[in-house]
Amino acid sequence: MAWFNSIEILTKLILGSQILILIITGFMILVSVQKNKLENQEKNELVQQIDGNKDTASKLSEENEILSKELNTSKELIVKLEKKTSPRELTRQQSSTLLDLLSFGSKFQVAGMCRLMDTESYNYAEQLVSVFRKAKWKVGETNRTFLDDIKGDVVVAITGDDQIEVANQIILTLNKVGIKAKKLDEIRENSFSGAQPNTIYLIIGTKK
Repeated sequence: MAWFNSIEILTKLILGSQILILIITGFMILVSVQKNKLENQEKNELVQQIDGNKDTASKLSEENEILSKELNTSKELIVKLEKKTSPRELTRQQSSTLLDLLSFGSKFQVAGMCRLMDTESYNYAEQLVSVFRKAKWKVGETNRTFLDDIKGDVVVAITGDDQIEVANQIILTLNKVGIKAKKLDEIRENSFSGAQPNTIYLIIGTKK
């Protein structure tokens, strides 16, 4: 009888152990599932964060590109504005080359002419005729009474038909150094005063 009771007790212990094992196993499975859920959640959050960072980086890149274009546009506008507002002047290279090209000389004098009360065009005319002066040309006083305007940088006007050939040479020479020059076919009556005879005029218009 005692032996039978021992077997019964042992059977109950084994059954209890199995139940305990099942409980522990279930608990471990539950813990593992929860752990996986947490890991997956963390992974998803990390992926979302990475995706968000990518979107932010992409937006910043687009904004940077837009700002870069706007900056370049602003720089171009500044350059154009400076070019438009800064006074015209001959570069050293232009002056040097022009001096060499004017070695053909002339028996006629040259003189500058500029718009009335236009200081910028007067200064440019003075720069231009100063090169003729250095090249040993006869240079008259700059006429500051011109009332009309011209197209291009310089218009060459003559006071006699015998000056046509020299005037054409001057035009070609100025164009060679990058100064847009052409012949004035006809001077409007009363467009200026005080014309000097035997003079080829280099008329400077208003800065465009």
